[in-house]
This record gives sequence, structure tokens and C-alpha cells, in this order.
Amino acid sequence: CACAYGNGRVILMWEVNNNQYYKIGVVNASNNSISMSSATDTSIDPSGGSTNGGMAIGYHVAQDRFVVASRFNADGYGAGYIIKVTSNTASSLGTQVQFTSNNDAAASARPFSICYDPDNEKMVIAARWLQKPQAVVATVSDMTISFGTAAEADTSVYTSDQAFEIVYDTNLNKLIYVYLRSDEDGYAKMGSVSGTSITWESTAYEWNNGDSPGVSAAYVSATNQVLIASRFQGASGGTMRAIAATPAANGSISYGTSVNTGPGSSNDQSQGGRVCDCPEIGVAVVTAPHSGNGDGGVDDNVYSSVINCGSASTTLTASNYVGIADAAYANGVTATIQTAGTVNDDQSSLTAGQFYYIQNNGTLGTSAGSVSVVAGVAIASTKLLVKC
Repeated sequence: CACAYGNGRVILMWEVNNNQYYKIGVVNASNNSISMSSATDTSIDPSGGSTNGGMAIGYHVAQDRFVVASRFNADGYGAGYIIKVTSNTASSLGTQVQFTSNNDAAASARPFSICYDPDNEKMVIAARWLQKPQAVVATVSDMTISFGTAAEADTSVYTSDQAFEIVYDTNLNKLIYVYLRSDEDGYAKMGSVSGTSITWESTAYEWNNGDSPGVSAAYVSATNQVLIASRFQGASGGTMRAIAATPAANGSISYGTSVNTGPGSSNDQSQGGRVCDCPEIGVAVVTAPHSGNGDGGVDDNVYSSVINCGSASTTLTASNYVGIADAAYANGVTATIQTAGTVNDDQSSLTAGQFYYIQNNGTLGTSAGSVSVVAGVAIASTKLLVKC
């Protein structure tokens, strides 16, 4: 299954008898509940909706569209399509568009990963095809999706199912591709999006020297790091662990010390679980099932661990906030700053009437960072009344 959140709604997708279904969930933050619509059968594949092996879904903020990547077994290729949510219970589907032409695009479980690049307003889809970790840029315009040329992150390796994740570092404006080589050692590499192309750094950096059968990762905005979760066969007898990766502007990646995220028993058969960033409280959550062998065992329960990566350094003080740039600017160029009393209309997914605070990494959040500085109050989903 797969899920994504955007604009107050959740799309939950799954497969039953090789058919894809999804539901729309509406989040009620006041009582921590989700109300779900009835299930929708995509019936989008020429072979009758048979996908034979996983999907990924992400949210395109600028277009307010959900983007699905999946393998369709009519020809064994990877394809993408768009879901437009028109109400809390209604939606419409775009036409699937192929982005691979080889039936090695996937084999089982969750063979795709997807992330949103807000700086270029692109979706990036990662998958295993031609036995390599690859990624492709997707351009979304209303209900239309198109793809650039796939770029191999590592040209000399094989990466197995469940063995990769792609995330976007909003601090460095870079992709981070986390993957396993054929010996199941874990690596990560940085890349950049330009137009519809991806350029990867030349060096991959190892995060685990030992069997890691699966991996999950997420960008942690509070510390500008990537938290990687995997079963570390080379540490503590094969337990679920997490490790923080710190990307640098020169393309290098350094790592901290891995920590245990499960009950601590050896021979844990978890495949990587899921990692979720919680930006408003500055932590990440790792969730994974735990079993003692391939057929179950130990307790077969699902565990969640809160991981605090620390706090990112910040130059923000209570007195040096002057306003918000009227658009996205590259480093070193002259920018127009909208100060107190002006309306910034370069926002998205705001809640009208909600106060927003400057976070340690310069983004907006509904609670204060380490320094309490009010950025402004939302007057519409895309507009912030700037305050100082």
C-alpha cells in the first residue's frame, strides 16, 4: 500500500487481487481523526488494472494534485498518472503515461519511491529498472503528466525490491537517493534537478556495511538531515535501526551513530518500515513491524519510535526577522522582501486565520521553533499577512 498527504487530505492506496484501489481521507486535527471516503477502483491499466507489484504516491503542492507511480504488468513497464481530488469524497483520474520500457521496473512489494521538488515544482520518481537504481523527473500540469529521461544513480550495481528511497533536501535544494548495492550494503548519493534532467554526484557514501534487506528514509526539516531506517544485519544481530545522514553543499554525506528503533531482539525480519518527518515538533517517527523469522515469531507487533536528531543551528533571533521574499530566489541575487503589513501570495496549503512561525530552517510552521518569531497570519491558503 501507499499513502500521501496534501491540502488537508490523505490518499490511501492498496491492491486487492491485482487491482488498485484508493480512498480519500480528511484529517480533523481537533480530535486527531480521519474520515474516509468509499473505495475507488482505478481501473486505469489496459490489462484491467493489474499492477503486480506496488505503487508510490506523492503530492504536487503547486498543482494541488496527487501523482501515482506504479508497475503495470500488461507489458511490465512503469507508469504514472494523476489523481485530482475535487471534494472530500470525489476525485478524477488522469491518463497513465509510461516512463520505463523494460519489465525489470519492479518485482514485488513497494518498488517505487516518489518525492516533490518544490524549487523546480517537479515530482521525482525512483525505481529499479535495468537492475539499477534510477530516477526520472515528472512534469505535472493540471491532469497531464510527462517525463524526462531516466538517470542512473549508480551504474554498476543491482538494487533489490524495497531497497531504495528518494527524498528532497529543501535546505540544499538537492535530491538524496538512498539505496542498497548487490551485497546489501547501504549507500546514499546526492543529485540535482535541472529542467527534466537529473545530475548525480560522482560519489556514493556508505551508511551500513552489512546486510540491509530493506530501507526507508525521510528528510527531517528540523535538522536538515535525512533519517534512514533499515534492518542493520551488521549491528546488534540484525535489528531495526535508524541513522541520521547529514548532506553537505559539496555533495558529501556524513553519518551519525545508528540507534535501535524496535524491541531490540536479534533476527528481526523487518524490511525497513516507514520514516515520517514531524516538522512542527522537530522529530521523526520510525514505524516498522517486528518478527523473529520469515513466518512470524517473537511478537509480530508493529513498533513506532520517536527519533530526535537534535536541533539545527539557526541565525534567527527575536529581532532580526524583517519579512518574507516575494518569490523563490537563488543564493546571492537581489530579492524583494515583503515587510510588515504586506501580503505574501507565494505560499501554499495555509489555513486561513492560523498564525505561522519561522522555523529554525527558515520554513513556516504552526508552532514556534527554538526561537519564537511570528511570520504572519494566513488570510487564504496561498496568502500570508506579514507581521514583524
